[in-house]
Amino acid sequence: MEALPELLILCALLHTASPLKCLACTADDWASCLEAETTCEASVTSCVSAISTVLTGGGNRVTKVFRSCYPTALCDQPVSFNVTTSSGHVSLKCCQTDSCNTEDVTASEDRPSAKLECYGSFIAKNKCRSKVKCSASQDHCLKIGTKGRKEDGVKGCVSKSLCEVDSPASWFIQGSLTGRRFCCKTKDCNSGEPLDQSSLLMLIPLTAFLF
Repeated sequence: MEALPELLILCALLHTASPLKCLACTADDWASCLEAETTCEASVTSCVSAISTVLTGGGNRVTKVFRSCYPTALCDQPVSFNVTTSSGHVSLKCCQTDSCNTEDVTASEDRPSAKLECYGSFIAKNKCRSKVKCSASQDHCLKIGTKGRKEDGVKGCVSKSLCEVDSPASWFIQGSLTGRRFCCKTKDCNSGEPLDQSSLLMLIPLTAFLF
């Protein structure tokens, strides 16, 4: 009988160390999101349900829904962007127990804000004189370059969660923003030519001081 407490402690530790399991699916709507269970990486401690709405340059509205594993540190961070020719916003809800992400999240509107204004353009040939008023959840100006072609590039407003190209938040806006990203936090700070790949490599250390 003396071994019973030690056995209970061992069982509790093994349970704590077990990786989180989450429901996983991607679809155009919740009814079509056929769920399967997936095992998260050991460092991921949240499950998420999310719905993204992207407005394309042609005025089309594209909606996608997701269930997946998701980093807890990003659960409270907004996911939103506006690059004049395209914009998008993600509504999400996290939970922290196995297969808890069963909720069908409803899309919410991104509130306008007068706090930040950025240059916005899909090409640099017009010298990027157009401006974008950022929403309440877009707290950074964005600049993206295309390797070897300085006349191409993307500028606009973005939430911090989308400033890194490998951020898990980018999964929700699949293909809407591509290329290495430079973010800054003051009005019109993304002026000038969009960056080519070599310029971006030089600026990577600088971005560490912006957050």
